[in-house]
Amino acid sequence: MQIAGSLAASPNVESIEVWPIDRPRDSAANARVHPDKQILELRSSLREYGQVWPILVREDDEIIAGHGRRVAAKLEGFTEIKVLVARGWTEQQCRAFALLDNRIPLNADWDAAKLAKELASLRDDGVKLLDIGFSKGDLARLLPTAEAAARREAAMQSFQPVYQVLIECADEHEQLRVLTKLQEDGINCRALIA
Repeated sequence: MQIAGSLAASPNVESIEVWPIDRPRDSAANARVHPDKQILELRSSLREYGQVWPILVREDDEIIAGHGRRVAAKLEGFTEIKVLVARGWTEQQCRAFALLDNRIPLNADWDAAKLAKELASLRDDGVKLLDIGFSKGDLARLLPTAEAAARREAAMQSFQPVYQVLIECADEHEQLRVLTKLQEDGINCRALIA
């Protein structure tokens, strides 16, 4: 299996082809499970954006990556599907990529503040956030973060710093003496009793 090398030495996946939707075959080794909820999300995505990502197939038409997208497209009434054919790939490359394609995205993290800000902006623009893969629980956790960040940002923009020095005096007489001295020196001050 090739791990590193030049693009010239890489297996060939060059152009998108359009196939009848029933031509690609499911892989019996596909370890990824697509719950009904995810298929509904994929269907919604297809309705909104069309088929943005082609599926990846072996030269013998077996699907390497894109099982769920094909199921969703078929349920949406698509009769054709965009495919990339993995020409020249070894058996090990096909099998490894099938796992890589599903696993590596799970290794990413979110910048919670940026995500919350983007979700709040999309929500304000009328986007239905449940249609883009976030659960009600996700949104409950993330959106207050965005709103709190917006409040903090607004507060910082209107913030006018006030610099103060607190002098603790032994009694009222010392307080009056210190206050008088500071006012005589032109310092803006006032007496407080706590």
